Amino acid sequence: MSWLKPDFRYKYPHLLASDHAIWERFLHKYPTYFDLVDYDVHVGVGITIDPTWTPEIAKMATTLTQRRIDVIAIKDRNYYIIELKEDPGVSSVGQLLGYRVLFCKDYPDVSIPALVLISNRIDNDLLEILDTYAIQYFIV
Repeated sequence: MSWLKPDFRYKYPHLLASDHAIWERFLHKYPTYFDLVDYDVHVGVGITIDPTWTPEIAKMATTLTQRRIDVIAIKDRNYYIIELKEDPGVSSVGQLLGYRVLFCKDYPDVSIPALVLISNRIDNDLLEILDTYAIQYFIV
């Protein structure tokens, strides 16, 4: 991973404009919450590679089909998987849980990360689900 200070940037890799805005609101509200961050962290293996593909095409296919975590963060040696969503639903919980499985497989020497959802709104049903799965959340 390529660790960076959680500073404001012109562009954050892989973040949609709405995610970019949510992340910057979080950084503005909690500027020292995380020590280090990395963006667009690929996890999983992606699609099965056709043995007839050139190495370049195989690498591109893998990169394009792996799962992508919006933000990985560290605070006091603890890891966090962060999903940024403008209008989160139950699928956000599935994303976070799935990302943790793949992250732990790809990075077995790292402590099991906590899960975090950052959004501009979260409805009451989703709050109950997040609490059930011990997923932290921030509304910004």
